[in-house]
Amino acid sequence: MTRRLFALSVAAVLLCAAAVPVAAQEAKPWIHVNVTEGADGKNVRVNLPLSVIGAALEMVPEKIFEKGKLKLKNADVSIADLRKLWIELRSAGDASLVEVDSKDSTIRIIREADLVIIKVDETNEKNKQVRVELPVKVVDALLEGEGEELNLRGAIEQLKDERGDIVRVVDGDSNVRIWIDETS
Repeated sequence: MTRRLFALSVAAVLLCAAAVPVAAQEAKPWIHVNVTEGADGKNVRVNLPLSVIGAALEMVPEKIFEKGKLKLKNADVSIADLRKLWIELRSAGDASLVEVDSKDSTIRIIREADLVIIKVDETNEKNKQVRVELPVKVVDALLEGEGEELNLRGAIEQLKDERGDIVRVVDGDSNVRIWIDETS
């Protein structure tokens, strides 16, 4: 009887010990893209573990992407100049950075707490709205380094800690939503 009780106790401990790593595993982030075109009835849904994006970057040709950095050549805006501008804007703290008002649209770029928020509202017949919320640390990672390269791998790494909407576009009856959570 004692041996049986001991064996059952050992089995129970082993089962509990085996279950602990499963319970303690960190939930992995998934990136979701949902595009809905109301008039055509087309819907596109992409659900991928964020880690897959990093792995997919390995398949991009070196002339475009090397060592986690996207090379931009012949761009209208110098990445080096954009990096300098970001350093100054980042140190400004919370502020309304850009405001453009016209007859048909309003554009706002705001630095609010740990976010860079871009809002575009068109007041024409389509009532287009764009919302982008990028964590400051993602912009920091994207622009770290030198020269004419963007650090995509670093930006993706920073997104691993983020949850919720990143991009939302409403264009009439068409919608785009990009968000991160733990569900597949």
